Amino acid sequence: MKKIILPIEIENDQQPVIDYTIQLALKLHMQVEMISVVNIVYQGVPYASGIDYMTTPDASLDIENQKKEASETFLQNLKLKLQTQYNELPEITTRVEFGYDEEIIDLQTHNNDVGLVIFTATTDQMLFDIFNPSANALIDKAGCPVLIIPQDYHYKPIQKTIYATDYRQADIASLQYLTRYIKPYKSHIKAVHVTDDASFKEQLQHEGFQNEVHEKVGYQPIEHVILTGDNIADELQHYAEAENADLIAFWKENRGFIEKLLHNSPIKQFVNRPQIPVLIFHA
Repeated sequence: MKKIILPIEIENDQQPVIDYTIQLALKLHMQVEMISVVNIVYQGVPYASGIDYMTTPDASLDIENQKKEASETFLQNLKLKLQTQYNELPEITTRVEFGYDEEIIDLQTHNNDVGLVIFTATTDQMLFDIFNPSANALIDKAGCPVLIIPQDYHYKPIQKTIYATDYRQADIASLQYLTRYIKPYKSHIKAVHVTDDASFKEQLQHEGFQNEVHEKVGYQPIEHVILTGDNIADELQHYAEAENADLIAFWKENRGFIEKLLHNSPIKQFVNRPQIPVLIFHA
């Protein structure tokens, strides 16, 4: 059974995201591992950007152990709290690690038993800003899909999924991969492409690519949508809102499409501060 990795920040309220993770894990028959990362305390470094000032190795070790104990206690209490809140829970484990958030989480995503890592999108957490080099590298190197959930987003079944596509042959494999996560919901997929070429839809139909997708993906509720416009981020956001979508999915190897998105400034708010969950994956 695959598991979901959920990084826990003990200073932040993540209850809606924790609830989303639990409901998703139950639906997908996955385990949940909640991980708290204790940052390494430097010695003899003035306090700056969250780095503690310590002068001796012993003092540094004491601080790290105190933080580890506090994190372990927090996770234990959280697990007990969840047991009283829910009639049914997936298998939940907890772990505390020393190091740096992005490095620890990156290592976890490459374990064979990890099927998904979930992040909370908040304005003050570097990890979820895809324009930050460390965060962008984490998403790019992740060995499993990354699901970014808005901090205050409350769980809803994934009934409607928007898949942002550039319509290439590789989309067939990526759609096959995507259906693993949404098939239990019988989610309707909207494969959306934004273009300034008004004749693109006719070209697509002429080449028979839509029929090939339906035949090879083997998942019927897929609708192909062509939006005309020159601002991909705006068009996707407006369409997602109009359709009341529950999930937006990007295939991270679709670099041409992602690069077009990154050239539009609205995508920073669209992805880093999403209104609905955003799934970034590779086939």
